[in-house]
Amino acid sequence: MKKIWVVNANTGVIEASGSVSESTDMTGHIPLGSLLVEVPPNSDTQIWRDGAWADCPTRPSENHLWVDGAWQLNAQVAATTLRRKRDLLLVKSDWTQLPNGPLTSERQAAWGIYRQALRDITSQQGYPLEVVWPTAPE
Repeated sequence: MKKIWVVNANTGVIEASGSVSESTDMTGHIPLGSLLVEVPPNSDTQIWRDGAWADCPTRPSENHLWVDGAWQLNAQVAATTLRRKRDLLLVKSDWTQLPNGPLTSERQAAWGIYRQALRDITSQQGYPLEVVWPTAPE
């Protein structure tokens, strides 16, 4: 028996692995765009690049996806992540805008400004790659 790895020919990412008998011809079983590799990787974080296993670079952020052999920022994922954080901050500060709430009118106005700044993050220059988060009033 021998161990084999099926890797994506473009990205080098392992798509499947398994064991086959020494005499098994895998030629017809490898998906189009994939390669058959018989050399074991040193870890499950390696990719097949230029005929050898190489360490996959560390993922820069949760907003990056492995595409064509490199980490690429997915702006849609980044925007969704930022909006979720923003929405949570808005929910946590909803109480500050209640009529007859515990805040003075000045403090309520300060929180209103903060909340508007949260809503405006999507129109900041550089969004969603760079966002300056407003500071909540004390």
